[in-house]
Amino acid sequence: MASVVLLRCLDLEKTRRFYRDSLGFEVTDTAEGTLSARLADGVLIFTTADLWQAPPGAAATFYFAVTDVDAYFAAVKDKVTVSWPLQNMPYGSREFGVRDCNGHTLAFQAGALRSGQSRQVPLCMDDADISGSTFSNVSLEHAKFRDVNMRGVSITDAALQSASFRDCNLTDASIDESNTQGMRIDGVPVYEMFRAYQQFSRAERAGRATANRTDIKHDVNSAGLPIGPAVPGWVPRSRPPRTPMSGQYAVLEPVNVEKHGADLFSAYMEAPDGRDWTYLSVERPESEPRFREYLTKLTMSDDPLHHVIVDRATGRALGTAAFMRIEPAHGVIEVGHITYSPALKRTRVATEAMYLMMRRAFDELGYRRYEWKCDSLNAPSRAAALRYGFTFEGIFRKAILYKGRSRDTAWYSITDDEWAGVRGALESWLDPRNFDAEGRQRSKLHVTRERQTPG
Repeated sequence: MASVVLLRCLDLEKTRRFYRDSLGFEVTDTAEGTLSARLADGVLIFTTADLWQAPPGAAATFYFAVTDVDAYFAAVKDKVTVSWPLQNMPYGSREFGVRDCNGHTLAFQAGALRSGQSRQVPLCMDDADISGSTFSNVSLEHAKFRDVNMRGVSITDAALQSASFRDCNLTDASIDESNTQGMRIDGVPVYEMFRAYQQFSRAERAGRATANRTDIKHDVNSAGLPIGPAVPGWVPRSRPPRTPMSGQYAVLEPVNVEKHGADLFSAYMEAPDGRDWTYLSVERPESEPRFREYLTKLTMSDDPLHHVIVDRATGRALGTAAFMRIEPAHGVIEVGHITYSPALKRTRVATEAMYLMMRRAFDELGYRRYEWKCDSLNAPSRAAALRYGFTFEGIFRKAILYKGRSRDTAWYSITDDEWAGVRGALESWLDPRNFDAEGRQRSKLHVTRERQTPG
């Protein structure tokens, strides 16, 4: 299965001579205004059509395998512009790079081939725009895409085993009839995304089933009508204080513009765009003065009561979260305005931050109910709620308006009688023994919870 990439060139004849005479590719005309250059299983198709409204020269490196890279380098080095000389790379390959006549970068890597077999070196693409492209019957095994605009890309009948997509725009992209074993999107295996979807379905079915049960026994009043259980000795709870919450990996502190502003702005701007703010009530401030204004407003609020999440190991502020909709009389409190930077996502620091806020609500303040609400279309937030141990309760249709659009809100909660089990699973997962020397988790949080759940 060949790996095929469509690229723009300005001069077909010049491109033909470069790939045929300088690099020794097999070059053929494929259609009017196009030609293909093939080396083993790697195929580059060139067109003079301006399909991308951009000049030639993708910010990407296209890899090819050759059986004797030393001999190949000796044969071509005086005919081409060498981007980097033949060398042993720190990631284990022996390779060299060249710049073609259109400004595209090619790399040639040693590949040990068995008789009659060709080896496909993974495609690597970084900071490129291939929106609207179509890939069919191609090998993209172990391919690496980073910061690539893949909006509307269609991939069909492809080998995508162990391919990775990091910080890519996959809006309206589709993958059909392809092998996606081991494929990851932003570090998350696609099978886990499917499992999260299954969790949504199971949790939502369970929530509906509980809501519809008629066999639950209730107290009754003097009129014989069912009523909720008595709560003897209840007194209103205190509001959460403006004091730090400290753990093994994370420290949460009340927002301080001077202390946290520069770190937070830098951390948030590590994201290539503001997509992580899509489901927040505001858009990402794009300048530091605007960000400081935004942060100043957070410090002036008691509800929501905003906290900064600090990585204990580095002392760097990486995100924020808030207690909100605080109802001391009823013992109800919500966590919200959760805003993680790229450096905070999928880390022990992030998970412990959520644990510390739960612990304050339940153990320190004695609240009865801890809520999580999000846009029903916010799949990552919904997956996170289930991962942390929240129970799905339902969808409030047309609940609010924000950013000029309507929002259906998904509701989740943890109650005080569930807290012991949730706390136990989080504490077991956060135990340093659950991580290897490289910081990789030995047991996933949902597996830890399942092991601790009776039956």
